[in-house]
Amino acid sequence: YSESQVLAFQLYKGYHQIPFYRNLCPIEILVVETNVNDTKTRYINAYGVQENSDDENKEAFFNQLDIEVKKSKLAGAEICIEMDANAKIGMELIPNDPHNQSPNGKLLKKVIDDNDLILVNSTSVCKGVITRIRKTVLSTEQSVIDYFIVCKNLYKRVLAMKIDEERLHVLTNYFSSMGGIKETDHNPLICTVNIPWNKTNTFNKRNEIFDYKSIEGQKKFYELTSNSKALIQCFNNNKTFQAQAKQWHKNQTY
Repeated sequence: YSESQVLAFQLYKGYHQIPFYRNLCPIEILVVETNVNDTKTRYINAYGVQENSDDENKEAFFNQLDIEVKKSKLAGAEICIEMDANAKIGMELIPNDPHNQSPNGKLLKKVIDDNDLILVNSTSVCKGVITRIRKTVLSTEQSVIDYFIVCKNLYKRVLAMKIDEERLHVLTNYFSSMGGIKETDHNPLICTVNIPWNKTNTFNKRNEIFDYKSIEGQKKFYELTSNSKALIQCFNNNKTFQAQAKQWHKNQTY
């Protein structure tokens, strides 16, 4: 995860060959490389600067994104960018996008064009359009600012992309500073890619902590989250994320 904890990667244990992990703080870009069946892929996770940022910060971000793409090509790796770009590509490229191309969108398009990449949101495999919905007292704002961008080789294996406009799998904070349940205003993006591989690793059997489908499991989880602060207190300190997660796991299995 990034230093600001805005970005994070989760990889299946079977992806055991990870030549490097790069955190480009203060620019919000994370890069992870995997090697499956001798196919190298670099996953670039990025959070773009705001449209109202100064030009220097905008150029620094998109220049660094461009550099990471070019480094990936030089390394012989396929490319998958997943990002909240804070940039509107616009209705010229994405049908039914409610906005025209913004200044950040112009910079992002240049990175795509210069590196011969494919914006998966704009292709026929993508279902759904709106990636962010912000509700205010006066109106509901809809925009397209989150994207999957891939190289041509990787696009050949893209089976589908879905923007979860129904918000069935929306990221949710069950302990917000305002109290209650708070959902993100971004719709999840799900991209399905066909990457064949041979599972050679054997792992320990999973230990079930909660059976969320059973009444007993739901009751136990409710008690831990409603009548106790044992879980949230794991993260109210300056310990490393790994140490916090270990304590969180321990508190669930008391």
